[in-house]
Amino acid sequence: MKDVFGERFGNEAIKKVVESLGYEFVGTERINESGRTVFRVYIDLLGGISVSDCETVSREVNRFLDKHDNLLPERFFLEVSSPGLERPLFTIDDYRKFIGRKVKVRFHEKIESRKHLKAEITGVGEGKIRFGEEGKPLFEVPFEKIAKARLVDEGEEISRLLAERKKERKKRRKK
Repeated sequence: MKDVFGERFGNEAIKKVVESLGYEFVGTERINESGRTVFRVYIDLLGGISVSDCETVSREVNRFLDKHDNLLPERFFLEVSSPGLERPLFTIDDYRKFIGRKVKVRFHEKIESRKHLKAEITGVGEGKIRFGEEGKPLFEVPFEKIAKARLVDEGEEISRLLAERKKERKKRRKK
């Protein structure tokens, strides 16, 4: 996935800012919404992300961008967000982390007559992602042929995550 800065910044610069604040850097995406360019930065934290967390990261990323304003290719709106339950997958490590989970995938071009796929990640290796349905292998796709992918929330994940986040928030309050 290409970010708004292309070759000028890349994700590494934004990642350093996010991680210096103690958050996990998930990834970035550049999208057009209602005729405006939005540069979205996804962050995460054990126990979940609050609006306050997004504001903190947004301020620091804005400070960084202001220092490099002359290098920015276009005007855009910055948005900092939690990846949510239907988390976008940006790196090959993301696919590795979520083996066994169902995903929605869009390819850059048709692969085996498909441009889109909803399947389970069954494996990752040698720059390729393996997908399957109902325990049966479907096919293997080179990582670079994937345009976009997101986890699919199947309901039970909501309950598990909510319980986990509630537990983490209680721990933070006790500190």
